[in-house]
Amino acid sequence: MKYKLKISGDIPESARIVVNDGLNYGRFDNVRSTIYEYKFFVDRDELVASMSSSFTEIVEEMREDDKLDNEETELMKMGYPSLEQAFETPKLLADAISIFMDRDILVHYLPYTESYDYIINSTDRIVVDSSGLHIYGRCIAKNKNRV
Repeated sequence: MKYKLKISGDIPESARIVVNDGLNYGRFDNVRSTIYEYKFFVDRDELVASMSSSFTEIVEEMREDDKLDNEETELMKMGYPSLEQAFETPKLLADAISIFMDRDILVHYLPYTESYDYIINSTDRIVVDSSGLHIYGRCIAKNKNRV
């Protein structure tokens, strides 16, 4: 199992789902479609295998940034860990993912295609536990009238 994605309502499992990676992520003020809640899950081993290099890049960038800033970041509190090590501090890892890479993770598993049915448009909550990563948010049905 790579990941699991569940959308509220009667959404068929065959639905094509993508992630909004644009500037309006998280905004619903002009949405004319039905808004659905989603739950995304990826298990720990799969996430570590697929996202460790991206996580390491972020950690190294933040290590350099933190030398310039006087704020204590989540990654600093964790001791600039590998992704696997970060699972030892689940709350801090959830916060770090929320700040730095929630959309990167979603896009990795749900790559963009022009022929989509639903688009994920928010990350409302992230939970990390011993089993893996849980992302909760909202998505919208594709507006058939838009180009």
